[in-house]
Amino acid sequence: MQPALLFASLAGASVLVGVLEQPPQCQEDRGRSVRVLFERRPAGWFSLADDKQEPAEFPSRWTVAFDGRNLGQITTVDPGWSSDYMRTYPRDRLLNVMGEASTVRTSDQLFEGWCAAPSLRPLVVVSRPNVVDPSNWKRVEPTKDTRDQLFDEFKKRAGHQVNCPADPEKAVDFHYTVRHLVQLGNYSDLLGRRMVAVSLDPKLNKCDGPSESAWRPNWFMLPEGGYPPVFLGAGLWLVDAGDYDADGHSEAIFWFTGYNRDGYVLFTDDYATRVEYLWSYQ
Repeated sequence: MQPALLFASLAGASVLVGVLEQPPQCQEDRGRSVRVLFERRPAGWFSLADDKQEPAEFPSRWTVAFDGRNLGQITTVDPGWSSDYMRTYPRDRLLNVMGEASTVRTSDQLFEGWCAAPSLRPLVVVSRPNVVDPSNWKRVEPTKDTRDQLFDEFKKRAGHQVNCPADPEKAVDFHYTVRHLVQLGNYSDLLGRRMVAVSLDPKLNKCDGPSESAWRPNWFMLPEGGYPPVFLGAGLWLVDAGDYDADGHSEAIFWFTGYNRDGYVLFTDDYATRVEYLWSYQ
């Protein structure tokens, strides 16, 4: 079958996408689990964060995807679900992983959330063997002009900020400039687009308590051709990109963290549509 015909035949089929977590955030005693996040239906991508969206049956075999590669298959068992508090569904609805599973280590607190950062990064799992990344997103070295390109748009989002240089409990106005920005992530694709993460330098944040979003990774898409940057979101970190529904275009899945909130975000429709799977702890 020709590739275009193959894409057309699979684009309307249901596909489930989740993450292999080792262990899930804030559940260190649980071990390896799969959290099923999103479903591709004929009408588009849907979040499964609500139990009413849950499919009639979860598959027991999943393909592990990372960086456009197939890292093998895993088997899961569904332990079922019951709770008096339905708000806990997206946090606690997990499938148990049987046998061995692929691992990729991480560092630098990249996937830190409401609890401590894991030593093993989350890996995307797909109910079909759809792992290829047609956009071929790859990490690249930052360019010197990136901060200048992004500062105005960053400041629109970050707005007024404070810091506590003398006393961690006494905040004063922080008149930040472009030199206070740091680049945290920089990816490029085959079309010349870039996905870039910047924040105010966390080393400068001396205040007690949770950090404002300006001190967390703020992601922007820099289109090719010199067009203005597009804001993707704050508190994100890229998990992986791939053509999970086999329609010829890559989706991207990010880890998200905020105050008392963690989860995952899917970008689709050429990164114009955002679908969220989020949960709280309190």
